[in-house]
Amino acid sequence: SPTRQAVIAEYQPVLSMKGRVEEGAKVFERHCATCHQVGGKGVNIGPNLASNAAQNAAALLTNILDPNQYVLP
Repeated sequence: SPTRQAVIAEYQPVLSMKGRVEEGAKVFERHCATCHQVGGKGVNIGPNLASNAAQNAAALLTNILDPNQYVLP
């Protein structure tokens, strides 16, 4: 939807930022681990996030901000 595209466009600057593993782990535990599991942490209900590692950062950002855009069969 146009609304989701606007949100994705707003977050584009994060793609040029350097990642911080420790902070990312905290965010995962607070917001993602309820449904997703990575490295033995979290609950294995939602899609496997480890498979997203092969995608580029822009695709991952889109998947996070607009998760219904693509649903695996």
